[in-house]
Amino acid sequence: MGSEQPPVPLKGLEVWACEWEDAHWNSDEFNRDEITHRPINYVTVGIKLFDDETGVSLSTDLCETGTFRGINFIPAKMIVRSWKLGNLKPASPRSPRKPKVQSPLKSIPTTSNKQSFEPD
Repeated sequence: MGSEQPPVPLKGLEVWACEWEDAHWNSDEFNRDEITHRPINYVTVGIKLFDDETGVSLSTDLCETGTFRGINFIPAKMIVRSWKLGNLKPASPRSPRKPKVQSPLKSIPTTSNKQSFEPD
C-alpha cells in the first residue's frame, strides 16, 4: 500500500503545566455583586518551547516534520506557577500482559443468612 509514516521527533521535549491568571470579558449584564473583579486562573498543558523572563510558550501539537502547532504564549507577569509533567517520549515496549480473570462480583456481608453480591 502506502509508505511507512515517519516517526515524530520526540527527543529532548518536555510536557509542562502552567497555571496563570487571565483577564476576561463578558457582554452579559450583571449586578455589581455578581461581577468577578479579579483575574481567573487557568492551567495550560503542552510541549514546552520557551520558558524565560518573557514568559512561557507551550504547543499542543508536534508534526512529524518537527514543526509545532497550537502555540500558547503566557506572559511572565501572568504566571502563578509552572511545573514539568514529564519527558515526551514513546512508551517502552512491554511484553503483552495476560488478562486477570476476576469475578465481577464481591461478597457483601448481610444481616440475613443469605449472602449478597454486588458488582465492583
